[in-house]
Amino acid sequence: MLMTKKIVSDRVDYSSKSKLIQEFLANYPSESTRTNYSSMLNHFFNFIKIEPDNYFDNNRDYSRDVKNYAISMTKFTPKTKHTRLACLKSFLLEYDIELKQKVWKSINRRGNGNHAITQDKIPTPSELKKIFQFGTIKSRVLFLTIGCSGMRINEAISLTWDNIDFEMNPIRVRIPAFSKSGRKIKLYPQVRARLKKEGII
Repeated sequence: MLMTKKIVSDRVDYSSKSKLIQEFLANYPSESTRTNYSSMLNHFFNFIKIEPDNYFDNNRDYSRDVKNYAISMTKFTPKTKHTRLACLKSFLLEYDIELKQKVWKSINRRGNGNHAITQDKIPTPSELKKIFQFGTIKSRVLFLTIGCSGMRINEAISLTWDNIDFEMNPIRVRIPAFSKSGRKIKLYPQVRARLKKEGII
């Protein structure tokens, strides 16, 4: 208990004091998204132990910072880890720090350790049929969205409602973690039909 209290007391609340973080969060109209991203960025800057507003003035090795941070998240689920890294990637891009794609690929191919554990595999038609027949609502919508858009799975699971424009036809999606302005894609009509069928829209 004493150790837990010390860890909490040593943690600095960078997000509320940082001008850079507040400017970044202003891009997101959803309060829940701002709260989540604020917490994620606070976690990152506590890990590297540097003030956010001084981060881009120290000639940092950003690739090394991101890789070390990814390795440190051993207790997080893959989904949480991907979401935190997507937030960090968007933050860096906001201030014109664009890491090479091979850096992100290297990180995404690693699990909660130093050994690569993921392997790309395209589902067979039989496997997809089983997913749509027996899968949960989330799995059905996820695989249909990925299959009809070309999105990577880590991009799809890190999306928020703010990234999706249902008013457009076809539906427009902005993937903020891909580039500074975000990669923009369209979803086929089948996705809208499925979302309506599942009662999501």
